[in-house]
Amino acid sequence: MNVFQAFIQGLIQGLTEFLPVSSSGHLSLFRHFTGTETDGNAFSVFLHLGTLAAVVIAFFPRIRELFIEFFRMIADIFRGKFSWKNASPTRRMLLMMMLSLVPLIFVYPIKDSISSLAEDEDIVVEGFCFIYTAVLLLLASYTAKRTEEPLREVNPGRAIYIGLMQTIALFPGVSRSGSTIGAGMISGVDREFMVEYSFIMSIPVIVAAGISEAGGAFKDGFGVGAFPLIVGVLTAAAVGWFAIKCLSWLVKNDKLWIFSIYLFLLGGFSVFAGIIGL
Repeated sequence: MNVFQAFIQGLIQGLTEFLPVSSSGHLSLFRHFTGTETDGNAFSVFLHLGTLAAVVIAFFPRIRELFIEFFRMIADIFRGKFSWKNASPTRRMLLMMMLSLVPLIFVYPIKDSISSLAEDEDIVVEGFCFIYTAVLLLLASYTAKRTEEPLREVNPGRAIYIGLMQTIALFPGVSRSGSTIGAGMISGVDREFMVEYSFIMSIPVIVAAGISEAGGAFKDGFGVGAFPLIVGVLTAAAVGWFAIKCLSWLVKNDKLWIFSIYLFLLGGFSVFAGIIGL
């Protein structure tokens, strides 16, 4: 892999990991049309580290607050002082994020079977998943406009719903950020709060994805030299940070529907190209 290919993959990873357009779907299309391998090596793991850095930098004050609150909560549990009724907003947010991650634990055993859909020569599945994400974003935008008093908090029921929607994002072409932000908006939660909730909740997801790939990745080799590796990681981190800020602004100004147009077009093209290929 040369520097240009590493830059392009870092660019795709950084943009699509956080914009509601699906990183797995775009990397699948990139592999399909260029013949470049994007998975199964340590380079992919390091790209995840780049996007992880982007989240931490973008939301560092809130992440630090949640981190400190986690240890305070553990201390309260051991001292018998834990109380949901008297929990601070930060603690409730932390607990709801943990609850939203529970559905992934049950779906994880079949993760490889779902992910394998992105490893074949067919991109029809990716196309329909792009279209599904487009419909979800349109529905979320419509619902948010009709919600007069959006909630600034997630309750247990909504947390599970957001978590279930997140599991669907295991399909290539279904956006994780789009699924979680959209699910929250559809259930009446404030759109800006859901951006923060979704991205911070992505930290353990990104870490888990990196760990799951790391097992055989380092054994198989990096598949890339030191300089292209650095270029790819820095590109993923910088572009990821930009994507987070861009999406935050678009959601705040009720422009989430813009991604629906792109995904409808990309989905239609992918289905057509996939059928022609078959």
